[in-house]
This record gives sequence, structure tokens and C-alpha cells, in this order.
Amino acid sequence: MSGAEIDEQGVGVRFGLDGSAYEIDLAKDEQDALRAALAPFVAAARPAATEPKGQPRASVTAHDRDDPSPGAMREWARENGFDVPARGRVPELVREAYKAAMSGAGSDGGSHSTEG
Repeated sequence: MSGAEIDEQGVGVRFGLDGSAYEIDLAKDEQDALRAALAPFVAAARPAATEPKGQPRASVTAHDRDDPSPGAMREWARENGFDVPARGRVPELVREAYKAAMSGAGSDGGSHSTEG
């Protein structure tokens, strides 16, 4: 959230509100702040079912299968002048640029700079 690079202690935090589920990548101090802010509400809440019964959860979505590995995207992005974090979600701008470069890639593998 702060824009700082997330270290190995930072992870995706899942939470839900009004029937919608969310996940956000937070640094350790941001995780602590979120949990502290929600603590009084969680203490007063009661558990609820997170998924309707009888609805199997898909383990891998089509989007996941079609996406290249985050490591490959990060390596390509760094070689092509993008600033990407070492951990956490690869920014959508980088994903789209990577996919565009790979779909139009010739014999050079698409690794050419976009600097003008």
C-alpha cells in the first residue's frame, strides 16, 4: 500500500466485507496496522461461512494457467527498463507489456527496450 518493496515477512492478507473477498499485499507493519484497526470489530463478530456449501472451489483458474511465471515477467521487465518489486504481485502494467511483447516477439524473444 505504501509503495515500499515487500520483504519476506510481507504477504497477501485476505479479508472480506459485505459479501466480497479481497486480498492485498502488505508489509509486516501494514499487516499489524490493519489487524489492530479491525480487532474491535473481529472481537464483536461471529464466524460466517466463507463459501456456499456444495460449490466446489476451483484450484486453478484459466487466468492462472495462461499467465507466465512472475519470475519470468520480473526478469523481462528489469531487462526492459521497468521497476518491479522483488516479491508480491507483478503490476498489471508490467503484465500487459510482457504479454504484448511476447505476442509480437520475433526471433529476439521480445526483449527489446521501449525507450525512445
